[in-house]
Amino acid sequence: MTEPPFKAGDRIEVVSGTFEGFQGEVVAVLTDSQTLAIDLDIFGRRAATELEFVDARNRLRLATPS
Repeated sequence: MTEPPFKAGDRIEVVSGTFEGFQGEVVAVLTDSQTLAIDLDIFGRRAATELEFVDARNRLRLATPS
């Protein structure tokens, strides 16, 4: 089995769907369903939700080299 692209504690950005553009933190990685349990930062408040792997991007991978 391949290592999932996310782990608990990762900072992510939502790249598609209702919450596109919002950022959050991975709480759990559900490899069987390829989804993430995350806490989103929505207008200064935390909101728990789930996303598919394809709907999120790891914030650490967003930075471009200088």
